[in-house]
Amino acid sequence: IKKDDEENLLEGVEFKLFKEDGTEIIVKDEETGNAIPYLTNELGRLRIENLEWGNYYIEEYLPTSGYEKIDTKFSFTINRASFENGDTVYKAINEDTKEETAEIINHKKTGSATLTKYACDANGEETENILSGAVYELYTQAGELQGEYTTDEEGKIHVDNLQWGGYYFQEKQAPVGYSISDKKISFVVNNKTADFTQELTAYDKLESGEIKINKTIKASSIYSAHGNSTFIFKIVGIDENDIEQVTLYKTVTFTEQDMANVDAEGNITKSITISEIEPYKYEITEEENYRYELSEILPVTNAQKDGETGIINLLKADVKKGEISFKNEKTNNSLLTDTSLIVNSTQSEYYVIGIS
Repeated sequence: IKKDDEENLLEGVEFKLFKEDGTEIIVKDEETGNAIPYLTNELGRLRIENLEWGNYYIEEYLPTSGYEKIDTKFSFTINRASFENGDTVYKAINEDTKEETAEIINHKKTGSATLTKYACDANGEETENILSGAVYELYTQAGELQGEYTTDEEGKIHVDNLQWGGYYFQEKQAPVGYSISDKKISFVVNNKTADFTQELTAYDKLESGEIKINKTIKASSIYSAHGNSTFIFKIVGIDENDIEQVTLYKTVTFTEQDMANVDAEGNITKSITISEIEPYKYEITEEENYRYELSEILPVTNAQKDGETGIINLLKADVKKGEISFKNEKTNNSLLTDTSLIVNSTQSEYYVIGIS
């Protein structure tokens, strides 16, 4: 009788039959000529009929899916004594232990799983960028904690020796700069999955950020005859590997209507806010302006200055928001208007437009 170590009867286990000298006994189907396999039935029993007197042994050839194969020989004898209590032999000798047994036990294979962690960009699009440093806890389906694991430099967690049953991974800590996922990564170990390593994938979304750039000028510098005062900022996003990933150009324009927003010191401030951006380090420079010169850079949040470059660094910031201020003084009052001297910047060229 074929069972597992939990007393479950095993159907469909295939054996091979041999004479004592090692000659395999093969019975063929009369119609097809194919060998008829020796299989255990639904009761886990292996029944072999029409055996002549002699010494024999059986060996397991192909176990039920999900179970470990047994390499032991089980020998038995058909002789006069075999018929004293009927015509069936119910026991065999385990050739490893030399013990007589009526049951052959198969052990369940244990399961294994590999989880690979990938990144999504700030828009939630899946990428092939692997993430190390993600901390996961492994639970049984009943909620019993099995262990805590961290993705390695290849973004992987590997677990093995898992008993049959349901499991799930739950993220405990996301890598720096990424949002923690609340998704449970579930899998099952059973007779269909214990023969291979289950490959699982998980994703964390890159945290989106926000930067704010303030521009301040004196209200007295706004003069209608000079047109609207326009300032152009070049914003370069640099990732953790010091590689430029994005370049933006943003403008701030002051008009006479902004005179209604003069502060107590006679200044007017307008702002550019860029939301839902990837949390890079942003280097911000001001394009050359005909009438104004940069007088001061004031870091506000997650910011610093380096000469005439303002820097907002969101890479390792706990709060993915940054703010910085630029102040300008008017130094040129020629008759050409500001509007006629706006400089439009591209990656490799400058264009002067609207010259009167």
